[in-house]
Amino acid sequence: MPLVCVAAVQLLRRAPIGYLLAVMILVLNVCIGVLLMGAGVAQLTAAVPLTPAEIVAKMLSFAVLTLVAAGLLATLHRAARSAR
Repeated sequence: MPLVCVAAVQLLRRAPIGYLLAVMILVLNVCIGVLLMGAGVAQLTAAVPLTPAEIVAKMLSFAVLTLVAAGLLATLHRAARSAR
């Protein structure tokens, strides 16, 4: 969490380190999200007893966070390519 705060302050200042930290945090977020969704699928295939509400709450929240992080990464990538 402290690294996220440092990245946010540096991004607001438009410091290059802020962009680097943001990319690292977003990539980590996407990787963890994919892994957690995979774990959810593994639980479903292993017949772990979960209610439909638990399934939706776990899978949907991870999917949304992962998609948001991926969208922000794509935006940063486009901005970096257009800046060249």
